[in-house]
Amino acid sequence: MPIELPVCSLPQIKMPPAPRDPPVIQDLANAVAYDRSLLRLRDLRKKPGRTPTKQDVGNAHVYLSRVTGAYNAAQGDVDDEAPAWFTRAMEQVHTDISDIRIELYDLRTELHDVQRLVNRMHNHSCGNGNLRPFLTMRLANGQTPEDANLPHLENLGSTSHLTVDQLDHYLHGYGLMQGGTQ
Repeated sequence: MPIELPVCSLPQIKMPPAPRDPPVIQDLANAVAYDRSLLRLRDLRKKPGRTPTKQDVGNAHVYLSRVTGAYNAAQGDVDDEAPAWFTRAMEQVHTDISDIRIELYDLRTELHDVQRLVNRMHNHSCGNGNLRPFLTMRLANGQTPEDANLPHLENLGSTSHLTVDQLDHYLHGYGLMQGGTQ
């Protein structure tokens, strides 16, 4: 499949000749020369309309990459497998990511424990909760009562509006037995 020449916004830039299909070493040399000439012009000229844009330079790099890839494929230099060093590096990356996920899970668990302790201390200092409402306490499984379709308990009076099922859910959710305290 023929490779298209790159697009350039400057008409005065000399384009390389169209590469053969498949490209030969001269086509590769032309693509490298074109890429380098745009970079040189960009560094030398700082005048609008006379300096290659970032898009021009990017197009030249993409063109060089396509010619290089097609040349290598024609030469049979394309491996279906990644190099061994890359495979080992990726295995290490996957291991590191797994370790990070485990540590993140542990941190979330610790954060939930700390938040639960802070909320519990706050709620304990609120007395009956009438002047300062209680903060939501996560259930033992990490869910909020709202996640379990339970009403928010703003104060001790809120417990008198619970149904028997809701009370059971709260007691089991907090790991308490009916009538027991923690």
